[in-house]
Amino acid sequence: MSDIETTGGEEVEARERARITRRAAIQKAALAAGAVWVAPAIIDSLASPAAAVTAPKGSCFKGYLEMLDCTFVANDPTSGCAVPSAVCSPTDPPLGIATYLQAIGCPPVNAAGGTVTVQVKPGYSCRIIAASAYVQTDNLTTSERSACRTATSDGKVGTGNNKTTFTGFGTTSLTITPNGGSGTDNWDTDGTAAQRSTIGIVIQCP
Repeated sequence: MSDIETTGGEEVEARERARITRRAAIQKAALAAGAVWVAPAIIDSLASPAAAVTAPKGSCFKGYLEMLDCTFVANDPTSGCAVPSAVCSPTDPPLGIATYLQAIGCPPVNAAGGTVTVQVKPGYSCRIIAASAYVQTDNLTTSERSACRTATSDGKVGTGNNKTTFTGFGTTSLTITPNGGSGTDNWDTDGTAAQRSTIGIVIQCP
């Protein structure tokens, strides 16, 4: 009898241990499942452009790149080369246009025609739809006259040899390239504030 009772007690204890082990396993599985479910949500929120940074739907913003120190500003520093406004009636973004844009190749070489690229920062779905470029013409003369080139589609803008090329409208990256050289469009990065080159940009965020 004692052998039977001992064996039975051991079986009971074994079943109890198994029950506890199964319960612990279920709890661990539930916790693990919860961690697996939560973690992707956190990762997605960081990886998703819409979650990382957003712009109000339908936003149309404008701003200007000043060539002296390559900073983005709200208003046209030259007061003479505003961006085309008929495309979407652009406004000043609440946090500043620098929130959305970055520049490559700035500052360009003075009195030359190097390419400057303006890009929408990663994470935004905005597109560049209009631009202006305040450039120097006849750079080897004492007058150093300036001209305003505006565009909403790719191509060369200007007259004769004085032309500036815009490439990339409708995308997140726009390049602006004055022809460069004597008697043509060039960048002016060292002139007075009224003459100094600027780039105006209009972006639209669907």
